[in-house]
Amino acid sequence: MAAERRKERRLKANIPIKITGKNNLEIFTRTENISFLGAYIEVDRQILPGTDVDVVLEIPHYSEDLSLAGEVKCKGDVFRCSLVRESPVVKYYGVGVFFTDFYLSEDRDRLHGYIDFLIENEEQDINEGLRRLRYRREAHRLARNAEQKVPGREEFQEKSLELLNHIVGRLEEIERLLQSFKK
Repeated sequence: MAAERRKERRLKANIPIKITGKNNLEIFTRTENISFLGAYIEVDRQILPGTDVDVVLEIPHYSEDLSLAGEVKCKGDVFRCSLVRESPVVKYYGVGVFFTDFYLSEDRDRLHGYIDFLIENEEQDINEGLRRLRYRREAHRLARNAEQKVPGREEFQEKSLELLNHIVGRLEEIERLLQSFKK
């Protein structure tokens, strides 16, 4: 298995992104994932690695502070472009864009604030998932223990038959005693 080479954590984020560059390059799509360093998108055209691009991300409203949402503008560099799937009509490429420079420090801060928010939500989701998993495992463990404590159907029938035989035997004894008193 190959060692992880990424320096920053990638987070699932489906946010609008516009990529522009030389030769009338203009792409409007959505991110698949994002990090402090860049984004991954899938597009219907090939963009050569090393291509310099301008990037505009649209950070959604995620807080009561509306200033945290809005456009983030930066320069970028395509560092990866590979075919991810194709149909008879169109090919889709996975494109990695590295953010090289932000136009304003506010843009960088806006992106970092959103990514911090995504990290916090992801960690909460992970913790909630672990809590649910522990609960389900405990419920299964208790159910297995309960099944082991409750006799099976055959065992129940055997015990019931034993008890009925014992009762019949006692009734026969009582009947004999009653018969002896009548004499």
